[in-house]
Parts: sequence; C-alpha cells; structure tokens
Amino acid sequence: MTDADRCKLLGTYQTPRCYVGEQVICEVRGDVKIVGLTDTPLPWPLCTSVGPSPGPAVTSYIYSDVHGDQSQGVARRADTLGETQVSPPEDGCPGGTPMQLHERIYAVYERCAPLFRDTELPPGVLEKYKVGLFLREPTFCDTTYNLSGFIAPHRFLFISSSARCLDGIGEDRGWGLCVFQRGRIFKVIDRIGDGLRTQITLLEIPPDLLEFFSALELNDLEKSFVEQSRETFRQALEMKPLPELDNERWKQRLVFPVGVDDGGRYFPLQFDPMAPGAVIDPAQLGFRLARVLNHQAQIHYAAGDLDEAEPLLAEAIEIEKARALSKPPASLDFKFFGEVLS
Repeated sequence: MTDADRCKLLGTYQTPRCYVGEQVICEVRGDVKIVGLTDTPLPWPLCTSVGPSPGPAVTSYIYSDVHGDQSQGVARRADTLGETQVSPPEDGCPGGTPMQLHERIYAVYERCAPLFRDTELPPGVLEKYKVGLFLREPTFCDTTYNLSGFIAPHRFLFISSSARCLDGIGEDRGWGLCVFQRGRIFKVIDRIGDGLRTQITLLEIPPDLLEFFSALELNDLEKSFVEQSRETFRQALEMKPLPELDNERWKQRLVFPVGVDDGGRYFPLQFDPMAPGAVIDPAQLGFRLARVLNHQAQIHYAAGDLDEAEPLLAEAIEIEKARALSKPPASLDFKFFGEVLS
C-alpha cells in the first residue's frame, strides 16, 4: 500500500464475510442486521440496528483501523447518522428530504481521515477556538497524514476527505504532505489538553451542510469523531516526534493559525481575498448567512464573549430584514434567532 493510499484509507483490507439479512455484532453498535454493501472500492456492510427503538430507516456504520508504525496515520471513521436527528429546517434547506440529507452526509464523511498541523499559537489565540464555532481558512493549508509525537505545543487535528495528498511532489521530504484548497470551512468540535500540549479538532463542513451542523449541541456523528480524536491525542502523547516533521523547514510552513488572521481576528465566513471587494456574494455561499451568523453569535454568547457575539447577531438581523424587503411582510423570520433575542 502506497503512502498516498494510506491518506485515502484504502488498502488490502477484505470485506467482512457476511450476507444480507444476517444478524451480526458490530464493535460499536452491538446487534445489527446486514442490509447491503457500499458501492465503493472497498465494499463494506451497511446495517440497521436490531431493536424496538424508532429512528430513520437506513442506518449504516463503517469502522476502519489503519495499523502500522509511527509513519502511518491511525484513523477510525464512522457514520452514526442512524442515531442522529436528521431533518431540514422548517422552511427547507439545500439538504432536501431527511433521506437525501442522510445520503449527502454519508457521501461526505465515509472516507474522511485525520490530518495534523502542529504549531505554536500566539498569546490569546488558543482561546479563539471555541467548540461549535465555524472557521473559514482563506489560504492553502498544509497538513500531514503522519501521526507522531507533538513537534509544537498546539495541534490542529483535521477530519476531512478533501485535502490533496502531495506525497513526493516538490519540496516534500517525507512530510506526508496534504494540502487543503483555500476557502475551506471547518467546525471546532473539540479542544483537549494535558497542561503542556493542546489538540484542537476541526471537522470540515461543506457549505451546503453548514445549517445542518448549526446546533449548539454536537450531534452523534460529531461526538463519534471527538471520541476518536481524543484517542489519537492520547496515542500521540506516548509517541516521539518524527524527524521528517521535527525540523524548521516543515515547521515554517505551519506558523499561521487556522481561521484567524495575523491580528487574532476571525476571518469572516464570506471572506475571499480573490473575490471582488474580498467578499463572496451571499447568493454564492451555499448557505443562508443569517442563520449561520446567528449560530456563531450563540457560541460566543455561551462563552461570555459579548464583543464577538453582538456584531454577528446585529449583522444576522440586518440580513434577515433585507431579505424580507422583497417578500410579503409575513415572511420576515426572526424565530430562528432563538434565545439570543430573548
């Protein structure tokens, strides 16, 4: 298996021996019933839970370990959407019906893998990474698929399937280089530390799924990734840094924080330095900006950060007012601002 294949979490694994209709024991879900196989290079069983509890008709779980030495990433990925409340907002969303939304999320996250970026954040920046917050990174972002000991006090652990693996290309000196295209959006789903080192877990969110993930409480899929990322953190604490990564040439590529500018300010979700005026047309964002800004405001309010929360909420209200100008007065919708307005 090549290093590039490791990044894709493919390899020489075999599909478990089972047949449709068979009841088996899943390592995570317990008793399940096999209902089919995924249409992927590595077919994997699809299953439904066995039991009386109600839920969506299709439940699937993919569980994969990549074992090896320190140069290999250790990843587990799971689709726990059968346990997640999947429903679009009351007035509709790009996700469509609950089943369409389920299939979309499954397609996005079935092949995700962990990537790592170690750095030393400037004073006061670590506190910017509040669980639940969305971040836009406007630049190309370097990461590695190599799991190793910490080479700096702060680690970003990305969960994604969209980074491009550039093994052996250009300057790569055994880095296991993977690069995110600019403009990616990530959600902070966890922050954990031992007093000396801190890991920030970032889940990449496609724009059309931002509203689905705009909840104050993490959903079951996010909780699953948090559990796996914390296990990876514990493993890393027991590992030594890789020499290929523990050098200044690699570290200099990682000096900037993610989603935060040089002055410690968040990049706006609609920011794009290549767009006219450096702002993306709201119609091209792929999500309703007012709803997502309201979510951002609520996260800041929960953390007691009024200076960040109040401008976002004011902007969300103004966007919603402007949207209603071209529609009947009854369409002005403030109900989604929730408790923030109370």
